[in-house]
Amino acid sequence: MSDWQEEINSYIRSKKLQGLRTATLETYKRNLEFLLVKKHILDYDSKFFWSFFEGIFDDERIGDWRFSTLVSELKRFYNWGKYRGIFPAWLDSEIEELKPIPKSRRSERLERFAYTDDQVRTILDSCRTINERFLWWTAFNTGLRRKELMFLRLSDMDTKGVKVRAEIAKNHKERYIPFTSDQVPEVEYFLKHRLLLDAKTDYVFVNRLGQRLRLDHNSGFLMNKILSRRCGFRVSLHNARYTFAVTLWKQTGDIRLVMLLLGHSSPEVTERYLRIRPDDEPDIIRQKLESVKQRQKKERRLKDEF
Repeated sequence: MSDWQEEINSYIRSKKLQGLRTATLETYKRNLEFLLVKKHILDYDSKFFWSFFEGIFDDERIGDWRFSTLVSELKRFYNWGKYRGIFPAWLDSEIEELKPIPKSRRSERLERFAYTDDQVRTILDSCRTINERFLWWTAFNTGLRRKELMFLRLSDMDTKGVKVRAEIAKNHKERYIPFTSDQVPEVEYFLKHRLLLDAKTDYVFVNRLGQRLRLDHNSGFLMNKILSRRCGFRVSLHNARYTFAVTLWKQTGDIRLVMLLLGHSSPEVTERYLRIRPDDEPDIIRQKLESVKQRQKKERRLKDEF
């Protein structure tokens, strides 16, 4: 059996000649060293190989993205070295069976749901900094996407509302989300705190170094994971956006208003997003129907009396 560390170094050198970034190469090397040097997944037999991947597949501490990254990296390494005679014979028939996360599991784990009022308060109370709390408060009260939150600038926000620029919007259309009167004190408090920070950028949300807060796939997943442990239930920015949409629809019953504030392209997209069924009724419509029924019932009673 070849020394896996030497083969990994050769593989990284070949990728470096292709012009890949240093950070990407370090990630490739770290993943392969974890699989081959630390866990020795190819040093025994196919049974040990599959028991390892089944174990990390069921491990809730390892996310879908991490699992898929390990599988993809091993496949790339196999395609590079399969003609060098460095792999055990049994791997040739097993490598094709190794798949990333199935769509069924991914959809099950990432299913959207709306938080209750108690859960929203728990999330906000679990935040440990003013910046973190206002990030989640903004997500719950404006429905901004993760990318829109990450690239939101101070010039885009005031006490009246938030402007989403076209270049950061998903559909490249500018939109405006106003604040209500009871939300203004929260915005004023944060903006005063934000202006006192010695930040190196004009983005609204910054990290401890004063730089733009990263909410990409890796950083966002880690932030959600840490906050989920504090709260005791799964937390994600997209569920905060979904909570905003569901609450707004139940309060207003106006699907077009929800579409405009979420930045969707059509009411049909919003209906699919909210998973609205024909027999669903928002709270405001249900209240009006109940008031109409009560009025009709009262009129019939008065008519019977006379």
